Amino acid sequence: MPSWRTRAARARYGKSTRRRRRARRRRLFLLPLIAIVVWLGVTAVLLALAANDARAAEQRLRRLQATTSGADLLRGEAGDDLARARDDLQAASRKANFPVVTPLRVLPFVGRQVTAFQRMLSSSSGVVDAGVDALDETREQLGGDLPDEEERVQMLGTLEGVLAKSQADVVVATADLGPRDGLAQPLAEAREKLVGHLNDLAAQLARAHGVTGSLRSLLEGDGRYLVLAANNSEMQAGWGMPLQAGALTIDDGESSLPDLEPTSGLLLPVGVPYSGDLATNWGQLEPNREWRNLALTPRFVEAAPLAGADHVRKPLLSREGANVTVHAGGRTLADTGGDYGEEGYVYQAYAALPDFAGHRPVIGSWVIAQEAAGIGIRESGGVVTDNFSRFVPHLFR
Repeated sequence: MPSWRTRAARARYGKSTRRRRRARRRRLFLLPLIAIVVWLGVTAVLLALAANDARAAEQRLRRLQATTSGADLLRGEAGDDLARARDDLQAASRKANFPVVTPLRVLPFVGRQVTAFQRMLSSSSGVVDAGVDALDETREQLGGDLPDEEERVQMLGTLEGVLAKSQADVVVATADLGPRDGLAQPLAEAREKLVGHLNDLAAQLARAHGVTGSLRSLLEGDGRYLVLAANNSEMQAGWGMPLQAGALTIDDGESSLPDLEPTSGLLLPVGVPYSGDLATNWGQLEPNREWRNLALTPRFVEAAPLAGADHVRKPLLSREGANVTVHAGGRTLADTGGDYGEEGYVYQAYAALPDFAGHRPVIGSWVIAQEAAGIGIRESGGVVTDNFSRFVPHLFR
């Protein structure tokens, strides 16, 4: 039977063993906890540095937008700033996509924010990188003397290809901007702003590609084109008054435009066939013979479809704002009802009324024997002054 000393020794050994086990368990618990804290600290620092680089790039791009024109960039001015903005965005994207940050994406809320931040930086970096490459290629094409004839057409074809590649690069770079819903407000606002900028960029690239392609097509081969020079200010009619005309000749990239001739000496002996508003409402002025009266019609959707984007349709006979339709900004702002319009309509360019906190005044004047005899001011809550518009008292001192 063990002595009391042996039992005491065993007890001390047991206590020591338990203490070591508890210490080991604490170490096993603390080590992962410390590792997680260090990991979170490292990811927080990386994301903060990425955000700082992104802000630096945004500031550079804003300065470029405010102080630099496209011609400046083509001359090589501020090109270094654009490249530095590209470098800042690439550095931000690398930091945000560092492998230690990726595990954050599995967290329910935080992961959504991190994923959106990473994708937005990657897209922005890709777009600016595509812009720097396109600018370098364009400067290379436009450097030196302007090419002649067929080489000019070839240069435009090359530029058209550069722009097409830029469009494709932007599409690839912006294919995935990350989640849109469930974002913190600052990140959601930044994402919405980025989407707006990218849409504007895509539209500008499409226009530049279209203009370059059209110019290449114009200069390619042979052709003759009528050129009209219109005065659309002092002698404005519907969309101007063509006072001079000439013939532009294109021959394998070479253009020739002799001096324009006054249209007053180009009256046709027999009018050409014509129809539509010019024939119906302006036929007595013979716009089919007289070049100066060619643009008399105020029907923008007929005479100049491009200018008809913002226009107003009014009945030839109506009252109090009835049957008026206002198109502006690609949508219908107003379409009033009524019983008028059988006699036809006139189309005019849209001129918005001044807006004072939702009140839009318009001045109606009375002229008697060629002298002003009085005015009335009416205010409307909409873009059309109708029979519900208020008469506003006024006094001139």
